[in-house]
Amino acid sequence: MIEENMKSWLLADTAIATKLGTRIFPQFVPENTALPAVAYAMVSDQAMLAMKGPVKTRTPRIQLTIVARSQKESSEIAELLKTRINTWEYTYTDMRVESCFAEGGVYLSLDYYTPANYGMIIEAFLNYYPTS
Repeated sequence: MIEENMKSWLLADTAIATKLGTRIFPQFVPENTALPAVAYAMVSDQAMLAMKGPVKTRTPRIQLTIVARSQKESSEIAELLKTRINTWEYTYTDMRVESCFAEGGVYLSLDYYTPANYGMIIEAFLNYYPTS
C-alpha cells in the first residue's frame, strides 16, 4: 500500500525519526498519544488515462496532519516532511514511486484539546505505478 510505503520512507530519515519516533498513524492520531505525531490519509487516488484507456500510472494525493505541542514545532516537522517527500523516488517489490512533491502548511486550531495542541496540514502528490 502506498501509504505504508510513505510511512517507511519518512521514518527512514534520521531527523524525522528523532522527532516522531514511530508516531505516524493512518487516518488520525490516537487519543493520549505522545506528541508530536502525524496522521496520514489518502484524499484521492486517480488513475491516469490515455487515448487507449487507463494506464498503470497512479496519482494519489495524501494528506498529512501534524499534531504538536507548539506552532513552531508543527512548522519544523512540516518542513522535515516536505523535504523528505520531495526526494521520494524508489522501487518497491510491488510498485515504483516515480516522483512526489509536498506543499502546503495550513495551520489547524486544536484548542479543543486540554491542553491546547497545534496542528498543520501538508499534502503529498505522487506518481507511481505497479511493477507486477
